[in-house]
Amino acid sequence: MRIRGKNEPYKNPTWLAHQYHRLQKSSTTIANEAGVTQQIVIYFMNKFGIERRSRVSAGRLGMKNPVSRKKISFSKLGKKNPNWKGGVHIKADGYRLVRSLGHPYADRQGYVAEHRLVMERHLGRFLSPGEIVHHINGIPDDNRYANLLLFSGQKEHLRHHHLLSPGKLIPMRKAKG
Repeated sequence: MRIRGKNEPYKNPTWLAHQYHRLQKSSTTIANEAGVTQQIVIYFMNKFGIERRSRVSAGRLGMKNPVSRKKISFSKLGKKNPNWKGGVHIKADGYRLVRSLGHPYADRQGYVAEHRLVMERHLGRFLSPGEIVHHINGIPDDNRYANLLLFSGQKEHLRHHHLLSPGKLIPMRKAKG
């Protein structure tokens, strides 16, 4: 015969609230540790009036665990992601981004503007962040080398636009590179 409360800590409102709120354990974790189902833990939480977290905050709480975060992030990287499009992404302004892991100026997801990669390949070096690659015909996804000009900075790039139309600046797309 089991002594009530001794082997059933989930029936103790103080213990249950402490596990859930103070230690921030999930109802599933508490149930596994107590050797019962999650439904039993939830039943007693409701019975004792222990306020439960929303699904959104519970999900965020799970993401605080570095092991969980790492598993999720690595399980859906690159070709394993159902939305994978071959490492090419087209931004809303029309510029093509190409996945280039290890590139010193890649964004957090590892993407670099394709026109910058084309110019770097031609020059045989990485471009500095201040260098501007200009599309001669103004079409942001026409990344042929013959359609690209390299400027040392924004000042030189603006001067080029001013020379094309003296007294009036030609509208430029707002984008890096």
